[in-house]
Amino acid sequence: MKKKLLTGILSLMIMIGGLLFHDVKEMQMVFYNEGGSYFHQSEYCEHLFSHKKESMRILCELLGYKECPYCFHQESYTLEGVPSFNGKAYVTIHDNKPFFSKEDYSKGNFEEYSSLDHLGRVQKAFINASMSTLPKEKRKSIGMVKPTGWHQRRYEEIRDSDNPAGYLYNRCHLIAYEIGAENANRKNLMTGTRYLNIKGMLPWENKVATYIKRTAHHVLYRVTPIYKDNQLLAKGVLLEGKSVEDQEIQFCVYCYNVQPGITIHYEDGTSEVK
Repeated sequence: MKKKLLTGILSLMIMIGGLLFHDVKEMQMVFYNEGGSYFHQSEYCEHLFSHKKESMRILCELLGYKECPYCFHQESYTLEGVPSFNGKAYVTIHDNKPFFSKEDYSKGNFEEYSSLDHLGRVQKAFINASMSTLPKEKRKSIGMVKPTGWHQRRYEEIRDSDNPAGYLYNRCHLIAYEIGAENANRKNLMTGTRYLNIKGMLPWENKVATYIKRTAHHVLYRVTPIYKDNQLLAKGVLLEGKSVEDQEIQFCVYCYNVQPGITIHYEDGTSEVK
């Protein structure tokens, strides 16, 4: 009896080991593939392993990862192909076509806020926005959240009627409150300039919210902060949106986390006048 039990356990271990070895080989195929753009690779990584998350979870625990490495998209992000800031708050990426997969359109209602990475940086947030996700009350305080890179300063050079105090930074929602009704969700707030928040992200957020209220349709909406190396402040964000029931909404844009007239040090979020 004891011999049969030991044999059974050994067989199970061999079977699990084989599955995990296969997953490791697939991981290597993804992470060491230099071809194509990162954005395509990120989708490939995510959906390649979506059907075997449990075995990947076990593997990651064995390897000492806090989270599955194929979810650490920031590790692979590059800014290649994104033009330098030239005075426009955002630029079109990928012919304005979002990188959603077929599976994304069939997931139904969902909100996904990724775990913070090993540096405490906020990661991507993804929602199938609809009438059910819009806020039903006024936004509450979020001032207790201090995202990475939060070194707030006030500058006379950027004071205006909308920003009379001249604050450099906002706590930027990845999924805007007017779309997802999230308040002080640490996984949904990043350090962003006033310029990023108002000139870069707000027009797209308003576009999505207005469309939903008018049509009662759904919009797939994903926001991904893009970092360089171990910098604590994101260089910008990738915004993707697509209406599910029709073709009215579609965009894929990169918004710059900059403030004209101010030099920002992305390593820690400190700044000074240019």
